Amino acid sequence: MPRPKPPEPLKPRYIRLSDKQFTILNHLGGADWLRKLLEKKDPFPKQYYERIKNISEKHLTIKN
Repeated sequence: MPRPKPPEPLKPRYIRLSDKQFTILNHLGGADWLRKLLEKKDPFPKQYYERIKNISEKHLTIKN
């Protein structure tokens, strides 16, 4: 069964974990669990990130 398309494009990110920490992360639910936790514990409203994205896109177009 194919995976559902994510709501936003996913970029590869790398974090440093020991083998023990990586095992614990996988037991907790892996990347899916981590994504849900980040959404749940987010201290800022969604509009904050949209504004940051718009500012960075404008900054990139000015540089080019």
